[in-house]
Amino acid sequence: MDELARLIGCLPALGKYAISDPTFYQKLLFGANAPYVYRLDGPGKWEGARNAIMTLEERIYVKIFAVEPHYGTSSWGFKNFCFVMRSILNRGYSLESSSQKIS
Repeated sequence: MDELARLIGCLPALGKYAISDPTFYQKLLFGANAPYVYRLDGPGKWEGARNAIMTLEERIYVKIFAVEPHYGTSSWGFKNFCFVMRSILNRGYSLESSSQKIS
């Protein structure tokens, strides 16, 4: 990718970010290599590329670890109710059986 970017002229000059924006430079070196990197300089330059790179990890983690509620699509409430009722009935039956053995 870097060779093609060099031929096109959109390979970013990382040295200029080392002094002017060290946090961004660190993201470029050690962060995920996203296509936004090739939109920093050269033809097709995009002003939002820096922000997209800086928020990349946050956007990935939000999608990976987000728990989306599924209202109305699950029957867990009914299943839990049935489980509890069955447990109560089994407990009552076992107590009744044990009391008959004692007397």
